[in-house]
Amino acid sequence: MNIYEITNILIIYAIFDLFFNHSKVISLTIFDENQFAEYYQASNEQFSYDNKIRNRKREAKTPFTYAFSITYRHNMSNAYIKRRKSDVILKGKSTLTVIEDDGKNYTEDMSEYDELYEGYMENKPHDSSISGYIEDGYFFGRVVINGKVFYIDEVKPQALRRRIVIDRPMDVLRMFNETNNPYYDADLLAKLKRTYQERMMAPRSRSSVASKQIFQEWKKRGMLCPILAVIDNSFVRVIHKGNRNAAISHVILTMEEANAIFRGTDFDNQDGPDNIGFYVKNVEVIESGTAPHYVETYSRRKTIPADQFLSKFSKYEALKNYCLGLLFTGQIFSDYVLGLAYVAYQKEFFRVGGVCETEIQGSFFNAMVASAITPDGKLDQLKFDVTVAHEIGHSFGSEHDEKHLVNCYGHIMSPEIFETYQNKKQISFSSCSRKSMIEIMAEKGACFEPVTEPFCGNTLIEEGEDCDCGVDVECMRKDPCCTTRRSSGQSCVVNKKKYSCHPSQGVCCTKKCTYAFLDNVDCKHFDMECPCENNQKSCYCGIEGQCIGSQCHSLECARLKLYECDCEKNKQKSCQICCMVNDQCVTSMKAARYLLKQQKDVEVLKRAMSYSKPKSLKGRVYEDYCLTLENKKKKKNKNKDVGKTCLRLYFFNEAVGKYCTARGSIGKCTKYSVCKIIEQRQHMFPLLESRAVSAIPSGIIPFFNIIFIKFIYLFL
Repeated sequence: MNIYEITNILIIYAIFDLFFNHSKVISLTIFDENQFAEYYQASNEQFSYDNKIRNRKREAKTPFTYAFSITYRHNMSNAYIKRRKSDVILKGKSTLTVIEDDGKNYTEDMSEYDELYEGYMENKPHDSSISGYIEDGYFFGRVVINGKVFYIDEVKPQALRRRIVIDRPMDVLRMFNETNNPYYDADLLAKLKRTYQERMMAPRSRSSVASKQIFQEWKKRGMLCPILAVIDNSFVRVIHKGNRNAAISHVILTMEEANAIFRGTDFDNQDGPDNIGFYVKNVEVIESGTAPHYVETYSRRKTIPADQFLSKFSKYEALKNYCLGLLFTGQIFSDYVLGLAYVAYQKEFFRVGGVCETEIQGSFFNAMVASAITPDGKLDQLKFDVTVAHEIGHSFGSEHDEKHLVNCYGHIMSPEIFETYQNKKQISFSSCSRKSMIEIMAEKGACFEPVTEPFCGNTLIEEGEDCDCGVDVECMRKDPCCTTRRSSGQSCVVNKKKYSCHPSQGVCCTKKCTYAFLDNVDCKHFDMECPCENNQKSCYCGIEGQCIGSQCHSLECARLKLYECDCEKNKQKSCQICCMVNDQCVTSMKAARYLLKQQKDVEVLKRAMSYSKPKSLKGRVYEDYCLTLENKKKKKNKNKDVGKTCLRLYFFNEAVGKYCTARGSIGKCTKYSVCKIIEQRQHMFPLLESRAVSAIPSGIIPFFNIIFIKFIYLFL
C-alpha cells in the first residue's frame, strides 16, 4: 500500500465517521514531521497493573517502603514508592481546617503533610516516574514511562456517551440577567454596573503594550496566587467513600498538575516560563453532613445547576482572605457541566471576578466550583486535572478558545472535554488566553505573593537546582541528563548515574552531557563545590582547584600552600594563575621561585611532589626546581647521605581570547591578560541534541513530510 492509498483511506474514514457518528466531529489536525516530537505520543502499548500496596519495610533499609506491580510491554516490574511532600503546600503558610458534624472546626499546620507518594519502576529506574496517593490500600496516580503517560485510576477511560462541557459562561450571565433566576439580585446587578463604570473611568492604560510592561516588572521574582481549597462532604463521601485523607490527596495532586501547567507557561513570550502559579494556603474539609451556608446541600436524586452552586459559594466571607477560592464537590451538575468560574476578562461580566477580586455587595467573585462526577459516573484523573486547570484559567482572565478562533482552538481553554488527550497543545494555554491573562494579572495581581521556594518543573534554574527540564514527560523524551520532578532520587539535578553534567550549567558541559575540553582547559569536575564533605584533607573543586576552607583555589597555589588572588592587568598577552606571597599578588611561577629557589622551602617541595602533572601540557610552561633533602633512614650516621631532589612544575599560560581559569571557574582571557569569568546563564535552558521519537514509519517519511493524525474533538 503506497502513501496515496493511505491518505485516501484516512480521508474516506473521516467522512464516514462524520456522517454516521452524529455525536462527534472529526478534526484532522496537520503536524509537520519536525513538530511531531513536541506532542505527547498516544500510547496503545500494553500497560496493566496490580495496584494493591505491599509494605516492604522489612525487605530493605530504604525510604521506598511501599511497592505494587506494573506490567509494561509484557514485562512485569515492581514499582517502589515513598512518601513525599507537595510543592503546592508551603512551609509556614499552608493550613488544614476540618469542619466536623458537631459544627465545631479545628485548624492545624499542613506544612508536614506527606500523604502523597513518588517513585519509580524497578526495571526502569531512570526512565520512569510515579506520582499519586494511596486509598484503602491501593495506589492511584500517574506513571510516566519513557515519556509516555499512563494512569492508575479507579475510573477507566472510556468513550464519552455525549458531549461533556467543562463550563458554560452563559450560566453566569443568567445569574446576572434573568429575573426569574432564584439567585437574581437587582441590587447586586446595579452595584456591579457601577463598579464596572468606576474601573473603566480609573486612570490606567489599557493597551496590550502597557500591560506587558507592567506584567514584566510584576513577575520578576515569580508570583503565586494563594488559594483556598474547599472540599465538601459529597467529595469525601461520594468520590472517596468517606476517606478524608484520600480526598485531600486527590485534590492536592490535581492542584499540583494544574500548577505545573501555569508555572511552565511563558505568558509574555519572553525568555521562557514566567514562574507564575499558585499554592494552597488553606484546605477546608467539610465532614459535617449538614452543609454550611455557602455550600449547596448534596442531592443524590437530582442534578443542580452549576451557577446555583457557584452563587452560593460566592457568599463565603472567608474568600476575601485569598487570591482565589475553589470548591471541590461530588455533586452532579446539570447539563453535563463540570465546573464554573467568574471570568475576569469578559465585559459581559462587567470585568468583575477572578483573582484578587474584592467584596461587592456581600458577594465574592474570586470563586470557582469543580465537580469530579457526571451523570455517567466519576471523572478520570486526567479529565479532572484539566477541568480544574481550565477553571483557574478563567479566574486568571482567559475566555474560551472557541472554534472560530482558528489559531487558538484545541488548547486547554476549549469549552469541552476532549475524548482523548494526545498532544501537548491540549494541556497548554493558547496565545489568545495568554494575552488576556497578562492584562488581568497586570491589572489585578496585587494579592499575589513572590515565589520563595524553588519549583522543579518550571524549566527555570533556581537555587539548589543543576537543571530543570520541565514536566516529567518532556524531561524523559528530550533531556535524560536531568532528573525529573518525580525522580527516584533528588529532583532537578544532573543524572549522575548516566551523565557527567548538564548543558544548562554552562560552556563546560557539552550537548551530550559530558565534560568539555575547551582549548587547553579540562572541565572535569567543574561543578564540584566547597566546602568538602566529611572534612577531607585533599578536597578538589571546580576546574583544577582545591578547597581551602570554604573557598576554591587553583592547584597551582594550593600545592604551594598559598591562596589564589586576581592577577593584575598587564600587557603580556597571556593569562596566568596568581597567588598571594608576603601580602603581594604574583604569578604562581614567581611564587614558586620565591619559595623553592630563594627560601629553599623543603616542606613546600615535598607537598608539591604529591600533586600530579596536568593531563594536557598545551597552554602551559614549566620550570625545574632542585633542593637537597636529607635521607632520614641514615639520620644517626654522622656521614649523612645528602642528595638532590628535582621537581618539574607546570604553570598555566594561555593566549588572549582563549579559555582560562580562576578559582576553579571557567573564563576567557581578555586583552589585558585578565581571566574574565563566564557567568552561568540562569533561567536559560539550552536545547540538547535532538532525541525526537517519531511515530511515523520510516518508509513514509521520505515521501510524505506532512502527516495526518486523527484526533476526536467533540461536537459543539
